[in-house]
Amino acid sequence: MISHYTRGSVCIISLQGRITLNETSEIELYLTALLNMHFEGIVLNFAKVIHLDSSGIGLITALSRKLMKKQIKLVFCHFDTVLNEIKSAIPTETVSIYDTEEEALASFQL
Repeated sequence: MISHYTRGSVCIISLQGRITLNETSEIELYLTALLNMHFEGIVLNFAKVIHLDSSGIGLITALSRKLMKKQIKLVFCHFDTVLNEIKSAIPTETVSIYDTEEEALASFQL
């Protein structure tokens, strides 16, 4: 459902499967632990997400707001048409969207 690795001061978080009300508690705990590690930026990789409901959108929106307050850059990658609904929930000036993980990482100029 969720995993991560780091490259320099950037944390790449891969989400997979369904992100619905049933999964959000576990994902939120995982993300909260990662936020305490003081990364310069976060990449959310949606390559393996097959469904995102309103609870999942709320979780991602809350994460983006927390990161914005901490002045941590958030970028998305592999943002296919299933996930386009999230674009309207998150202010576009706070999030960059890339087609691939490599492009997202390059935005941090590691």
